[in-house]
Amino acid sequence: MTDTMRALVGGVAPNWEVRDVERPTPGAGDLLVRVRAAALKRADLYMLEGSYNPNAKTSNVFTAGLELAGEVAAVGDAVEGSRSETG
Repeated sequence: MTDTMRALVGGVAPNWEVRDVERPTPGAGDLLVRVRAAALKRADLYMLEGSYNPNAKTSNVFTAGLELAGEVAAVGDAVEGSRSETG
């Protein structure tokens, strides 16, 4: 797996920018998902205009696609099982 990934980034300009960004490392309780499909929705657009601030937002720069589908690429510590295994 490469050290970078393509991302649709907001918060650095008035419009979206496609950028190569550093691939994140999952922390405790996190999964890294290789995205195969993502949806842009109203929350993404509100974040771009600065009128929506989710609790998880840690800076004004963010990647778009709050809804996604894909496969697990990496697992952080303290992750136990998966939805398919638990029900």
